[in-house]
Parts: sequence; structure tokens; C-alpha cells
Amino acid sequence: MDIKQVQLRSYFEKERERLAEKLRQMEDENFSKDDREGNAFSKITEAADGSAEMEKGAAFKQTFKDRLSGVEHTLRKLDEGTYGICDGCRQAIDPARLEALLEASLCRKCVDLQKKQSRWTTQAMNYLATNATGKQ
Repeated sequence: MDIKQVQLRSYFEKERERLAEKLRQMEDENFSKDDREGNAFSKITEAADGSAEMEKGAAFKQTFKDRLSGVEHTLRKLDEGTYGICDGCRQAIDPARLEALLEASLCRKCVDLQKKQSRWTTQAMNYLATNATGKQ
């Protein structure tokens, strides 16, 4: 393992710990909010006031989970010796892309293909949803 890979591993291990700690803190905050005491009215009012906050918190939590998953995937690639190799086409990822996005696991071409496929799937689902008649 060369010095650059050692530095990358160190960075990603620290990032993994930071993200895991942040997720633990979020879980602890959710647990303590669920345990608060109060009458039924105050809990209902709090629930109504907090629903937007809960949605925002859930979105943040999912972002942290996704980021942690990406970091763990990158650490596995470093272990396997495949860091910098595209998961899609198995070609080398452009070094400029890796410099900009250290945990990139797809080359630009495969990212573009994935986005196209996602758009096609979304368009097909929208078409089916708007044109479904429910008749057999």
C-alpha cells in the first residue's frame, strides 16, 4: 500500500467514525424525545409542531447513512486493491474525478448511464401511473 492509499485509508476511517458517532447522537436525541413526559395535549401539540422537524431529521439521518455506506464501500475497495476502478465498467476512474470526489466508485460515463436509466425508469413509472385504467 503506497503513502497515498495510507492517507486515504486514514481519512476514510476517521470519516467512518465521525459519521457513526453522528448517527449515534441522532438516535440518542430521538430516544430522549420519545421519553419526555407530559399530558396528552402537550404531546399532540409537540407532535404537530415537530412533524416538519422529524421529516428534516429523517432526511439528514438518511444522508448520513448513505454517506457512511459510501465510506465503508471505499474502505472495502482499498482493502481489495480496487480503489480507483469503476464498479460499473471496471475501467480506471479519471484521477481528476477521484481528486474531486474521493469516494467515487463509478466513472463519469457510468454515472451518466445510471442517471439516464433512472430517468427512463421514472418516465415509464409516470406513464404507467397516468395511463393505468385498472381494467383487465
